[in-house]
Amino acid sequence: KTAVAESNTVLIRLDRKAKGSSSDDLDLNVPLAAVPLQGPSPEMMKRNAERLAAEDLVRLSYIGSWIKPAEARSFALEMNTDTAETGKIISKSMGNYKAIMSFIRHTQQVQRERALSMLGIISEKDLRDIKSVILSDHLDNIQNPYGLDPKGDVFINYVLNPRVANEKLTDWRGWLRKNLPTDVVSGAAGDPALIKKFIDETISVADSENYYSTPLTPEGVGELKVSDIQSRAIYFVAVSRTLGIPARLEPSNGIPQYFFKSSWNYVRFADEKKLPKERAYVRLISDDK
Repeated sequence: KTAVAESNTVLIRLDRKAKGSSSDDLDLNVPLAAVPLQGPSPEMMKRNAERLAAEDLVRLSYIGSWIKPAEARSFALEMNTDTAETGKIISKSMGNYKAIMSFIRHTQQVQRERALSMLGIISEKDLRDIKSVILSDHLDNIQNPYGLDPKGDVFINYVLNPRVANEKLTDWRGWLRKNLPTDVVSGAAGDPALIKKFIDETISVADSENYYSTPLTPEGVGELKVSDIQSRAIYFVAVSRTLGIPARLEPSNGIPQYFFKSSWNYVRFADEKKLPKERAYVRLISDDK
């Protein structure tokens, strides 16, 4: 018998040789209940409540410093932008409203509607922490070689959208435009498969090196020339969007796709198993009212 209070380690040595079967009975007794620690004193409870109240005041004071709806409306009228949409975006940006307003203010009038489209497609989390310089980089480097409807779903979601997946949102569009090979820049719109070929030839995969599976930024992949599989997929989408080619990670399986000649096309890199060309369809019919 041993007590935890006396020793934290017990060594049990099996001294019998393996001959047939045998058994041992071990009695594990529940430790004696310890005397509970004395709770905080009323004075400490009071001090803690006072600190919580002080924290609430700091938080409420900060929230109170955010721009008010009337001010956001006046700003929208000054910028000649849609008052309802501008007010909604600024409200969602919370304490980051100065960065959002700076982005809108420094965007040329002819581009402000597109700027609102970009702000409307990114997540509320992005609105709360993105820098204006990142938004400006994406807006200033937009291309539309196919003449897509700038208000259409395909263009806004899969070209204009600066976010691909869960990567850190950075100013990758301008960096890629400066660093992509000229043959890819000039030829990819006519043949998006050139982007896949370029990535196959220049980016090597070391999937196990990214221990925490945190996606690299697109410019990080381009600089390192080494990537995990997920970051490479994000990189493909970013390169495509930089060149005005609609691209995404397919919502159900995460495989990169590009939109070309009115259809979505899967991308499988040289080291990946090819998808079967055959397709099957299932139609579900219900008589339920």
